[in-house]
Amino acid sequence: MSKEAKESMDYNRVMLHLVWPPLAALLVACGLYQWKLKPALAARPPVAVINVEKAVETGMGKDGSTAAVQAAIAKTRAEATALRAHGYVVLNASYVYAYPATYEANP
Repeated sequence: MSKEAKESMDYNRVMLHLVWPPLAALLVACGLYQWKLKPALAARPPVAVINVEKAVETGMGKDGSTAAVQAAIAKTRAEATALRAHGYVVLNASYVYAYPATYEANP
């Protein structure tokens, strides 16, 4: 065997050992995503975050009377209940440290 052929064979062997493991890992990761993670994520309910204090302040207007506050609280609760009826998990924004804006529900 010539020196060039041996070097070429060594190069091919090294490349096989460098390329094959990451490729196999990528294929396994894609398979796990398709069969395990994707169905698990699809089964999770959607989330809505309501800033209750802001909703009540906005709902009661400038009046500030006890009746207006109670009406604003009742309206906010009704909207949270409606979201729950549509399959959402409803969270109060004051109990959530951080969340994307796409999760915020503005009643």
